[in-house]
Amino acid sequence: MTHSLFMPRLSRRHALALGGAGLLAAGLGGVARAQQAADFPVQLNWIETGDFASLFMAEKLDLDVAQGIKQSFVPGGPQVDPVQSVAGGTAPVGLGGAITQAALARSNGIPVKVIGAFFRSSPVGLISLAGNPIKTPQDAVGKRIGLQGGARLPWSIILKEAGISEDQMTIVPVAGDITPLVSGQIDGYWGTAVNQHITLKLQGIDNHIMTRNTIGAPEHFLTIFAMEQTLADRGDEIVSWLKAMIAGQQAVIDDPEAAAAYVVERSPSLQLNPEQQKQQVQGSLEFIQPPGRELPLLAVDMEGAETSLEQIRAMDILAAPVELSDLIDQSFVERAHAA
Repeated sequence: MTHSLFMPRLSRRHALALGGAGLLAAGLGGVARAQQAADFPVQLNWIETGDFASLFMAEKLDLDVAQGIKQSFVPGGPQVDPVQSVAGGTAPVGLGGAITQAALARSNGIPVKVIGAFFRSSPVGLISLAGNPIKTPQDAVGKRIGLQGGARLPWSIILKEAGISEDQMTIVPVAGDITPLVSGQIDGYWGTAVNQHITLKLQGIDNHIMTRNTIGAPEHFLTIFAMEQTLADRGDEIVSWLKAMIAGQQAVIDDPEAAAAYVVERSPSLQLNPEQQKQQVQGSLEFIQPPGRELPLLAVDMEGAETSLEQIRAMDILAAPVELSDLIDQSFVERAHAA
């Protein structure tokens, strides 16, 4: 066997040494890329749980860094209005709840645009115990319904669609604790299929959830939004972030257990229940696509969005007219998929 003058034969020890140096160089290259990546804040609408698994998998796998940005997270919570926060400059993009929330903000003069959504079918709805189930809006008549402040609008939309009035039931103000349902103080509690519904199941409490999409009031969940000027000024950067988010959501779909494990690992101070997070992430997969259809990841379901907008118009609470074309811009997700 002959060898080039410029490629001397290496002993196994030297080959291993150089191999280790190569791995070290690759690692240092990754560190350098992370150091060079531009900070990209994201306004969350809740604490850092499995709802945001796609963002966290992008973080874990450096999918954002590969796009030249590095996510940081602005915490949300029950006292945080993410649209108002982003309008005030906390982050270039934010994550919100429903299309209707963005429509309300836009009707009140906030130049917000919805540019995507992680879930095109909403896991939000009314939870009831199996022994006293509320499976349709009609079942709520005569019952005690526990609603948080932000739940009054979607519940009102559901009732209007069903031809029912709040006067036909007792509305009970509640917070984030589902205990009043378990103790029998209320008959229904506004929550989600990937949070309180799972919490009760893990406690051995059989329960039912009537989600919005199952009763003709379709909605999105975890919408992605930004202000118009930010989209004009930082559009390329936002497309890069969306590309990382598409890859992050695909990573969750491919390995939801790994995604759930990382959610717990990265937030030790929250003392998250590993089994609950596992079921939350696994359970969220069914809400990524709208019922019966398959859309590109993060793309808004325009049919569902139009229905949502029609339903909030019917409530006569928009301060000014809002058209779907004013509210939603799909072009950034389209660019991210094409990139």
